[in-house]
Amino acid sequence: MRRKAISGRRSVAMSDQPTHEQQRALCSVVARAIVEIRSLARDSGNRQIEDLADAIHNLPRDMFEQDAWNPELARGALRDYADRYSRSGYLSEFDRIMAG
Repeated sequence: MRRKAISGRRSVAMSDQPTHEQQRALCSVVARAIVEIRSLARDSGNRQIEDLADAIHNLPRDMFEQDAWNPELARGALRDYADRYSRSGYLSEFDRIMAG
């Protein structure tokens, strides 16, 4: 199914979901951007932004890499974040997703 999206002033045709390889590559871009956000937050002194970026920056890449995926480590990073910022909800969302 094709949809149209407005990007700036022009209409852009939207296609089906990205291929698996495209998803993997896009997740690498997201992970790299999150690392940059974490660095910028550190420089600005905003600890919560840094902590959130630190908690999730490996998820986009690791979930596609068989040898890298460790749900206990991913959950631990989110648990550490939830311990500091209890209202975030990321840990419970992760648990719900992983429960199937």
